[in-house]
Amino acid sequence: MQKQMRCVGRHGNRYTRTQSTFNGILLSSSSWKLLGVLLLVVVVVTSVESFSLWKPVGEPTTSLFSTSGVQSTVAGTTLQTSVDTTMISYPPTQWIAISSVRSVSYYLSLFDSNGTQPYLRLGEELRRLPDLTNATAVATITYLALNATNPEVKEAFSLMIRGGTPDQTDFSYTVPSYNTELQVLYWLACQNQFKKNDTLALAIAMVNGLWVTMGDDQVSEAVKADATGMLAFLRETNELQRQQGYYQLEDYPFEAKLLLAWTGGMAVAGPVDQPFRLEDFHSRKINLDVYDWNVVSLDTLRKMQVLVYANWIDQNVTSTFSRIEEYFYFSGFNQHMDYQNTSGVIVVDNETVPNHHLNNVDWEFQHFEETGKIVGVCNDEASFVSALAKSVGIATTEVNVNWKGNGHTFAVYFDPAGKTWRMYGKQMLNINISDDEAIYALVFRPPVYEGFNYRPFTSFEGQRLVVGYPFYLFVGKREDVASYFVQGFSTETFKLWLLSTQ
Repeated sequence: MQKQMRCVGRHGNRYTRTQSTFNGILLSSSSWKLLGVLLLVVVVVTSVESFSLWKPVGEPTTSLFSTSGVQSTVAGTTLQTSVDTTMISYPPTQWIAISSVRSVSYYLSLFDSNGTQPYLRLGEELRRLPDLTNATAVATITYLALNATNPEVKEAFSLMIRGGTPDQTDFSYTVPSYNTELQVLYWLACQNQFKKNDTLALAIAMVNGLWVTMGDDQVSEAVKADATGMLAFLRETNELQRQQGYYQLEDYPFEAKLLLAWTGGMAVAGPVDQPFRLEDFHSRKINLDVYDWNVVSLDTLRKMQVLVYANWIDQNVTSTFSRIEEYFYFSGFNQHMDYQNTSGVIVVDNETVPNHHLNNVDWEFQHFEETGKIVGVCNDEASFVSALAKSVGIATTEVNVNWKGNGHTFAVYFDPAGKTWRMYGKQMLNINISDDEAIYALVFRPPVYEGFNYRPFTSFEGQRLVVGYPFYLFVGKREDVASYFVQGFSTETFKLWLLSTQ
């Protein structure tokens, strides 16, 4: 797919590298008291067989914190938190609990006896999985599907069935003939207890199926571990939000959870010079190096969470996001952005690559810790800011706008207060384009369809371009597009953009 995704800078000008010292990030003692709850340990459910089948079961009323801390050093300023052993309360939760475990075939027969879609297909898809031996996990998935009271659960399973099995014609190597998104859900069920109406677990499974489709065995094993880690991390983050009186991510609409769970940035189809983008792996499988390059690690997300809570967090999501944007790309641009819009190269994780369009947030964060700056262009800032936001439970995605051969990329976020998807206004108000000039915008969509189905379109100047599943396209004047994103698109509109096959 050929497309121009060049960032021309905040005002259409090229910035040069600026040497400056990082002036430090101030942390108050009250911030560290607040951050104690960031150190939740992952509770592994080893047995649920003592509970009765589908009886509302409360989560344990207390959970023990570790006495360890999270430490991050940013340009000579130490960011550290450690807490004493502390007890924390949890609200009552309905868990899917299995008492007398029966055979795998018994649970699959429940889909058959239901007699309706998507459950008939779901039973068929489960039977195709290569390692379907854990009866408790199959029971958990069965009751998640059949006993749901939230319609989004049914919608999620329908979407998973429609898009979760890869199309062999998209690849020159052999890909799984079964539903890889459902396989990740099965792996999650083998290692975790699900909640009733657990759309968060469904979202994590769906966005990670593509890695299993395209990856080798080592990648599959990494996904198996990381999916469970991400579920625990987001549940912990939800509890942190609850304790602080913030909007909770587990209450988000499903499409927001999908984007929150996706930590691969623009891995699917980023700019043409981006290293290790998945679009370039139609003829060879992805290995662990490619996966690790693109996916933000849980370790990085945890360190980012400490950083955001210490410096920019606010009960108002828009305020939090605006502060982060200002720090890196506007008022703090010269101090915290090493802008590189040239043909130069740098060495990242022992790879010589272009000095921008990296999509390697782990490396960017390590570089930020060491220098106080991130490297690249708007595309890199968007990926970095997006990861920072997700670390505290703010769902985001990236948007690329183009006009007359130029482009600019920025992150947009879900604002739960207004149930809208918005941008930080300066991202489009400060680019060098007239208000009445036509632009087209590509909204990155989470990879819930296991394929690359591109379609051509003709842009405003007759230029022939190709766009498809990874993006949703809309065209308009800069003034209109900017005002739409500043005011916010409704979650209903955004849901159509993110999940439609058109």
